[in-house]
Amino acid sequence: MLRDYIITDIEDDIRWMTTEVQWHDWDAPWEAEEQLLKFNPDEFREKQIKRLKKVRSSGILRTSFEICTKDGVHIGGCNSYLIDDKYEWIPNTKDNKGYRTLGIDICEKSYWNKGFGTQVLVALINYYIDHEINEIYTQTWSGNHRMVNLAKRIGFVECECLENSVLVRGNMYDGLTFKLDMDRYKDFYNRLISNHISRC
Repeated sequence: MLRDYIITDIEDDIRWMTTEVQWHDWDAPWEAEEQLLKFNPDEFREKQIKRLKKVRSSGILRTSFEICTKDGVHIGGCNSYLIDDKYEWIPNTKDNKGYRTLGIDICEKSYWNKGFGTQVLVALINYYIDHEINEIYTQTWSGNHRMVNLAKRIGFVECECLENSVLVRGNMYDGLTFKLDMDRYKDFYNRLISNHISRC
């Protein structure tokens, strides 16, 4: 489900930044237009090939993964970044000071609304819990109802609402930050596992 970046992912990313761009309507769309206009496929391809040539230690905490189906179909990516006490972005550092904040993108539209978002977010949360990171956040905007509902269902609790802070397609929306309530998440995860076992 989650794996590191490989060379065949490059052309998928280019497609998701040039022709199949609907996913940008939901992931910080107020930034998307400028990103898409500035995107240069040749420069991106060269940059990613150089990145792949660097040897990555298996012991280093991952801040991004690619998302695949069980059949190996590449459908998107997920990442994490750090925020401070004011819930604002800060650079990743070696000591990882800050609060780990998660984001997911299912870029292949044909895989929307099929439960992949839940599976990915659970896998990503468990990865960081396994690395002894227990303060976990996610951020989105009030117009992204699927992400808001997913976060609440899994066990995230809203901890900040910046009213009318983002402009999307002519309308103002709230910027939202959620913190994972570990007790609620454990209850959700146990139910998820129980339901999976009962179907087997």
